[in-house]
Amino acid sequence: RIKLDKPIYINSACRSPLNNAKINGHPRSLHLVINSHWGTGGCCAVDVAVTDGEYRAKLITLALDREWSVGFASNFIHLDQRFRYCGLPQVVYHYGR
Repeated sequence: RIKLDKPIYINSACRSPLNNAKINGHPRSLHLVINSHWGTGGCCAVDVAVTDGEYRAKLITLALDREWSVGFASNFIHLDQRFRYCGLPQVVYHYGR
């Protein structure tokens, strides 16, 4: 947040299995508080609200420089630490419609 020099508004962070199912989250979501599939024992993902292109670009650049994986949609950026916590490669992806 300091490097971004702007507030970060979180849309979604840690989810219970019940909440994840309610919002049709992926059953192996990195948002899950207990994720037996990846063995994280806690969530390692957040979704950040985005309002403009400059904010989006700076957030993505900062996240990638710090080994966060990034998923982007029209109104939010998904950030997770899959590399650090799950040993998965860092990725960048787009949420399709």
